[in-house]
Amino acid sequence: MANTSMIKIYNESYWHVDGVRYKNKFKALESAGNDINSVGFYYANPTFDDLDWTTEPSQSWDSMLIQRAHQVRESFDYIRLWYSAGSDSQTMLNVFLNEGIHIDEICCHLVSPIDDFTATNNVEQNEVALPFLDSIKSSIPKTKITINYLGREHFNKILTDDWLYEGYDISMIQDQPDALYNTGVVTEVGKNFCDLQGGDKPVLVEENGDYYCLMVDETFGNRINSAYLEEFFITPNFPEMQVKQCHMTQNYLRKNGSSGNDDRGRMHIKDIEKKTGMRHPLYKDIDLGKETSMLVGSKTNSLREQAKQGNPAVYNKYTKFIEYEAGRYTDRFNNGNLHQGFRGILSGRYKLS
Repeated sequence: MANTSMIKIYNESYWHVDGVRYKNKFKALESAGNDINSVGFYYANPTFDDLDWTTEPSQSWDSMLIQRAHQVRESFDYIRLWYSAGSDSQTMLNVFLNEGIHIDEICCHLVSPIDDFTATNNVEQNEVALPFLDSIKSSIPKTKITINYLGREHFNKILTDDWLYEGYDISMIQDQPDALYNTGVVTEVGKNFCDLQGGDKPVLVEENGDYYCLMVDETFGNRINSAYLEEFFITPNFPEMQVKQCHMTQNYLRKNGSSGNDDRGRMHIKDIEKKTGMRHPLYKDIDLGKETSMLVGSKTNSLREQAKQGNPAVYNKYTKFIEYEAGRYTDRFNNGNLHQGFRGILSGRYKLS
């Protein structure tokens, strides 16, 4: 049996106001009287605060990926890897496959509030994820491959009267592991297992010629209520990986010029991740349209239209919640607009040079 001393994100991440911890950003803001400046965010801070961010680790990125995969395997009796076919999960899965490191279960899910799993929002799963999993299943016969269909029953269960203040996932997709445990789609596997997710890319800003890494709650917030979450890339269990990929991004920008900041002052690195080798190429690259926030984009629009046409109870409840929150305290949101996302709260801001 594996013996783990791994830091659990669930235990080491929260918002805080006057010493009181919250697992929900709405609740933290309410307790602060909507003064966003008095709300803090904690994400295993000591492991990141104690790093030398100004020096790029000499270890190669590829060897870090391999080391991380072995670390996870050696720490857990059962690994449930969540695969979406995006660049983060594809890279993570590739490392295990290429190194012959056993994965106990690979999970993928399709989502529809009306059980229409061929809808636009599932194009990535249907055209990329499922074909890829089908192509590898014979080579990993001891790995369980699970395809979850999050349909009408899932949405009717998850959208309770208090859903927005329970899990802090304002997306219509509702596919994070904590939601799936709540509706019984997945269950625990023994006492020492993990839900392994790719997570997200680093967030960089440039100020007066210097680059900074921002550890911001909007990168992590919708996942910190997942009790068994293990992030692959940005993790307190191998924090040097975050420093390395930040420097890879910075090096590219210094050599090729800034791609410009987005409306939140953050660097666009979607293309950079491919050109630096930070993420592997996709199994199949398809145009998904632009997801500009958790509330705006082709996937969300598809789900909301489905619910509007075929599941009015879910549509009305979801829309009512969102419209109510959007009109209450606009200072919470970027440009005063909930659809542009919450203003970020930092757990750390680290100078790279």
